[in-house]
Amino acid sequence: MAASGKRWLLLMLLIGLPLATWAAPKTGDAVSGDSSNGSALCSSCHQLGEDSPVHAMLNSVHGKPSPDSPMGQKGCAQCHGPSQQHAQSPTRNKPEVSFGPTWSDSVAQQNQVCQACHESNATRHWSSGLHARENLSCVTCHNLHTEATAMTAAQQTATCTQCHRPQRDGIHHLGQAKAQHKSKGAVQEVACSSCHNPHDNPKPVVTLLANRSEGCRSCHDLKAMQSSANVSEKAKTYHKAMASLDRTCIDCHRSVAHVALDQIEPPQVDAPDLITLFAPGTANFDWIRTDHPGAQPFRQGRNCAQCHAGEQAAMGKTLAPNRTQSSIGARLTLALVKNQLQVTVRWRGTPQDNSVALMLDDGSDEQFQRAGCWAACHNDLPGQDKNRGKAITKYLGASLKQQRSVGRYAVYHDDATLEAMLEQGHYVELWRARLQNGKLAQTQTYHVLSARAADAQAIVQASADYQDGQWTVVFRKPLNGPGKAIRPGQEYTFGIAIHGAGEEKSGHWVSLPMTFGLQMDDVDFPVQGR
Repeated sequence: MAASGKRWLLLMLLIGLPLATWAAPKTGDAVSGDSSNGSALCSSCHQLGEDSPVHAMLNSVHGKPSPDSPMGQKGCAQCHGPSQQHAQSPTRNKPEVSFGPTWSDSVAQQNQVCQACHESNATRHWSSGLHARENLSCVTCHNLHTEATAMTAAQQTATCTQCHRPQRDGIHHLGQAKAQHKSKGAVQEVACSSCHNPHDNPKPVVTLLANRSEGCRSCHDLKAMQSSANVSEKAKTYHKAMASLDRTCIDCHRSVAHVALDQIEPPQVDAPDLITLFAPGTANFDWIRTDHPGAQPFRQGRNCAQCHAGEQAAMGKTLAPNRTQSSIGARLTLALVKNQLQVTVRWRGTPQDNSVALMLDDGSDEQFQRAGCWAACHNDLPGQDKNRGKAITKYLGASLKQQRSVGRYAVYHDDATLEAMLEQGHYVELWRARLQNGKLAQTQTYHVLSARAADAQAIVQASADYQDGQWTVVFRKPLNGPGKAIRPGQEYTFGIAIHGAGEEKSGHWVSLPMTFGLQMDDVDFPVQGR
């Protein structure tokens, strides 16, 4: 063979090597159930350094090579399923069972995996428990890709109080720092599970009967109290009843660990017409569904307001700590006036405030229903961490046939598909009143699907007035005019944003998603009028 022919043969062999490397897994490897070969195939991609969650999991009880552990049985496939398609095209196809952050399967699918091992012990009565009825998944609270899978008392407190917010003040409202006890010479925080079983009936009497009031006895020593001069003789007599196995401390001391349910003050939700807008910093929809602490519940159907109502001012400080003013108050009213929806926004500002905007949808986009304006704000927009200098505008995730993820770009649906979606009403309206020197400068409206596209003519009218340090901006939209019709009995999701003096892009203040409806009561803003 000539030298040139040999060189071509060598070149073709080298080109073919990567294809051989990425060939479909063989029968009997990781994805088919062989723990050694299979997990090796998984780790060929999932090896991101010693700080990777995969490495932490391998050092946990789930990663030990014992017959009782997932890695000792089928390896990664024990929890994630065979996943042949994922192994062949890992950036395009999800594992057979996924726990996030890129993909999330249903609560039932995820819990079925965990209960396959734990139903005989920790989750024996899970299906009849409150958290199961509330549709929580195991990974809502537990992170299995860590070295220490059992929660410490401090971790329990941090996890449980994400939902059980009134209990953040700790036992007896002393604060978590003081709700501690001494154990073997060290001061430890009292664990929530000392009184409550999150995998069963969470009522404290159930757990306290089983553990002999361990939660109370963590701090209160019955024997020491029997000889204490600070305890009355009558109390000492009653305390003798604790010798019986069917007694708990809360038989007498009711509603002392936390105040009674009918006395718990609800979150400080705004007055009906008063809303708090906050600085979002660089928070975006992709962060909300992946790295945000509430990403798992959000992907499984929760919305922003369910967890964060009443926390807007605190969120502004957290998300934008360097902003001089991280939140502002505004008054918002919606009314029906002469067959038009009238939205009035009032706030204290300066004549140089830039604009006020409103985004609205009639239920066409599921992500907007739960996240409001964030559904159109992504990590590849200008000012966000994944932007590469492209002039991208707001868009909805539904406009993509391929979501951005590691190793692949975002790909939009073709023009014909996008046009059909617009004709079917799958888009979000954006209204904007631009302000200048205390007056209305311009009214603009857009429709948002694959981009923020300006309407040929504004579909709403607006007016603005600035007096005595307060702005009043009014939007008016005909009920059956262009854009989305405003119909009685239909729930609409909307959000408000205010750009202060010189505050552009992510430098604005935003609201949580809110709802309104005509002839409806179960919405944030029932619209009244004629």
